[in-house]
Amino acid sequence: MSDRDVAREGWEVASPPPDKPYTVHLKGPDGPVPVRTVPGVDPGWAYNPGKAAYGTRLTDQAKAAMEADGSWKNWKTITPGDWKSAGRPAELPEKTSSVALAPKADNSVAAERILYNILWGPEKILTGPDGAGVLVSAAMLAGHHPERSVYYPLLPELIEDPEEIWICLEEHEDTGRVELRKRYLKMLRTGGRREALYLVAQVAKGQLVAWTLVPLDKAGRINQQRKGKLLWHAK
Repeated sequence: MSDRDVAREGWEVASPPPDKPYTVHLKGPDGPVPVRTVPGVDPGWAYNPGKAAYGTRLTDQAKAAMEADGSWKNWKTITPGDWKSAGRPAELPEKTSSVALAPKADNSVAAERILYNILWGPEKILTGPDGAGVLVSAAMLAGHHPERSVYYPLLPELIEDPEEIWICLEEHEDTGRVELRKRYLKMLRTGGRREALYLVAQVAKGQLVAWTLVPLDKAGRINQQRKGKLLWHAK
């Protein structure tokens, strides 16, 4: 504002003392969480809601670069906790499944057809032992690594009868976007093969949706997915 504008509005220019930041301890799922704020500003403003929901807008060139160097995978867990802090055993117990594995698809169309037959339709809600439903969409899940169609028959068992269920918030290190993700884990032996499987589901438009199904060639790597808050575990 110019001096003339200030005079016309009848305003006065003041120089208040600088804000004095202080720490507020908010209640969190795992205990008090320290948040820095200043007098008159609610601690809830300690993050950027738009950035958390949508991330930083990137140019096409930046997106291409992230795809090329794999940095689009740079997600970090911001919910504390893991299998050790939860007091869980170092290895998941092995369970036997009588379900036959499916053929390996070489494209997303073939994978979608396999999953369509398992779900008896384009999508189905499967409910876990914690009472939460997961929407399994043939089109969405088949778009991620169609060769994993081999394990599609195990999806109902993995969601409805898992060994553990974990939930956590994850933040993308480059864009700042935050996702709420849930993991269903199980160690299975089927057809003479030992498989460590986990399903990642995330919230999309207010609904928990199956995002990707991952088999692990080394059973020990499953512990890397046992992170965040343990919601449920088999007795």
